[in-house]
Amino acid sequence: FFLNVTHVQLHRRARAFTKLRKLILSDGKESNFSDQSCGNILLPLAMHPVYEIKSKSEEAYVVEAIATIGEIAKKLPWGKYNGTLQTLLNNLTRYPDQERFLIATMCAIIDAFHFDVDTGNSSDDSGTAATDEESTKGNGVWRSLNNRIIPKVETFLVKEKIDKHGSKSKCLRSSVALALMKLFQKLPIATFEAKLPKLVTVVCNGMQNKDSDERDTARDTISKMAVSIDLKYLPLILSSLSVSLCEGYKLHVRSAALHSILVSISKSYASPVIHADKEAMSLPFDRCVPAMLDLIHQDVFGEASVIKEVQNVEKRLVKEAMGSKSLDSLEIIARSILFKPSLVSIPATEPYPGFSHASPVHALVTPLLKRLRDPDVAPSTIGKVKDCLNRIALGFSHNTSATYKEVLPFVFGTVSPFVYGNSSSLSKDGDDDLENSDDEMETPIIVSKSKSKNRADAKSSQGKKIAKTVAVSTWIPSVLGTAADQKSAFDMKKKQKTELHKVSDGVAAPKLTGSSRHSPMTPSTSRTLNNPSNSCAVNFGLVLLYSCLKRLKFDSSDEMMCSMVDPYLPLLTHCVRYSNDNQALVLALKCLGVLLRMDLPSVIKTAKQLGPSILDHLTTSNAAASTQSDIVQGCFKSLTLLITHHKFAAASSNRKPSSEASGENKISEKFQHDGALPLAEEQMQALLNFLHSAVIESDHHNATFGLVKAISSKRFMSAEFY
Repeated sequence: FFLNVTHVQLHRRARAFTKLRKLILSDGKESNFSDQSCGNILLPLAMHPVYEIKSKSEEAYVVEAIATIGEIAKKLPWGKYNGTLQTLLNNLTRYPDQERFLIATMCAIIDAFHFDVDTGNSSDDSGTAATDEESTKGNGVWRSLNNRIIPKVETFLVKEKIDKHGSKSKCLRSSVALALMKLFQKLPIATFEAKLPKLVTVVCNGMQNKDSDERDTARDTISKMAVSIDLKYLPLILSSLSVSLCEGYKLHVRSAALHSILVSISKSYASPVIHADKEAMSLPFDRCVPAMLDLIHQDVFGEASVIKEVQNVEKRLVKEAMGSKSLDSLEIIARSILFKPSLVSIPATEPYPGFSHASPVHALVTPLLKRLRDPDVAPSTIGKVKDCLNRIALGFSHNTSATYKEVLPFVFGTVSPFVYGNSSSLSKDGDDDLENSDDEMETPIIVSKSKSKNRADAKSSQGKKIAKTVAVSTWIPSVLGTAADQKSAFDMKKKQKTELHKVSDGVAAPKLTGSSRHSPMTPSTSRTLNNPSNSCAVNFGLVLLYSCLKRLKFDSSDEMMCSMVDPYLPLLTHCVRYSNDNQALVLALKCLGVLLRMDLPSVIKTAKQLGPSILDHLTTSNAAASTQSDIVQGCFKSLTLLITHHKFAAASSNRKPSSEASGENKISEKFQHDGALPLAEEQMQALLNFLHSAVIESDHHNATFGLVKAISSKRFMSAEFY
């Protein structure tokens, strides 16, 4: 060692320190070196290169020396350790050229702190902070740390820097902040909690610097700090971010800092396996979800979003404004939280801050769905919400804690209000159309023959006093050809519209154009489903449902699972029938491709609506000209599964005589075609025409031949087919 450490060649000297460090590491607790050897011989030899560095070529040699100092400091007694650290702190201002290496040496010595600390405060065990009067108590180690070392090291957290224009700015020393963090973690819990807020605030203030490199340093520092401490202190970091970075370009810096913290945490954090609901409600990361969402929503929908959308803004000046880190943050949160939306049914004694229940899943999704329910929501907001929901669905699909027992009820409860609308829309279509009629229905002025004191009750007893009222604002010139009541008037108007759509002969026949020319009479239920905001929510639910069906393995013999999946058949059939959104249609067909492979009770009931609807989509998507689209391929696969479903084969073998077929369970005759097919004979002829053009194409698909094989297995008799 002494021959190499005094050698003229730098790499030989560096190799000597490397071997010495490995030797000290291999000793463990029982060192081969005495305290006098470590403090009086090895430590001065290792400190010498730090003060004597003169060229850049010696940096590798000095780095090895600093690493060796850190290992030697772990073997020093408190007196020698304290003296070395105090000397180093005093020399920092005397050697400005070696400042970088002296700072690194100081951090290495602080990281090697290995002494017991007694603050002399009994409140440390209970978690309360010590006061200034109690700081003078404790052993000598604590008094030296509290009165001299820690205050002196904190002065080196920030340094002043003068740029080329002469302006001064404060820059954060990342290594000093991390060294202090490690030192605080070795102190009692109360002292650590008292020292942590100030350190976090200093690091967050470092992200206010206008130099992007300095902001990157501060952001990496806060990310490393968030990983090194317990997650229960994450709200403190989020609070400091929201206070320190609250305006202008700092909003973009804040969203980038939050994303950096989440990326660092996600590398080491995984949602734990929870068996009790009480444990699930106390997870520290999940309890931070509302606070993180508050920062994300301010970035996506708040002032930061307005700044990004303003024209003629030079975004390159603040690189954090480029792109949107908040969407990535949403995906990380959705992937990391405990997916247990059933917690919403449990009353929380300590609900999440800013939220009324203990389900982080609802805390993540509900604010976005509320924006979609706003009747005055802007199209730009719908687009932003759609992007957010897509990333959340992607995160949920990779969440390891998501099970079908939690996913299926959550998706159905989230999507069904947007698919079916309000409860009134589940009633008769005529009543709903009556409410949404194009005619403006004014409430007539009621003139009652009763006294004025009874006018307050006129509203409740209007049905009983109909004979005593006169509609003053209604003027009817003639009673010939008029409807008896409002309902019949609306039916008459609807009939007239239907007559107008009937094609007549001649040049004056109406020409129907557009994608809806084959079904021009759009029912009222489709108006609810095809609303842009509703369509956005439906796509979110279908993406999550399809990812669940594709990722999780379903056991068709599980009765509980089949009972949870069965309600999705009518819902998906409703989407196929009335949705005009291609993405929702493709997702619904993909989900049906999984569900139709199972033995579900609702297959027969939904088949008479699903089969003709799929045939209509084949017509509107121009399947005769091209079968390359996802919609056509999805329609072919769904029809294949529907035709080959064993329930139709059972209906064919167990078909009742015609005299008994008039019971309650009778299937409509036009969907029976010998009880083996879900389509009527004319519809089968139309389907064969599509298949004929699909087979002729040069690029064949498995879905096309699969459907042909399914029809042939049912022994369908048709000249066009053969």
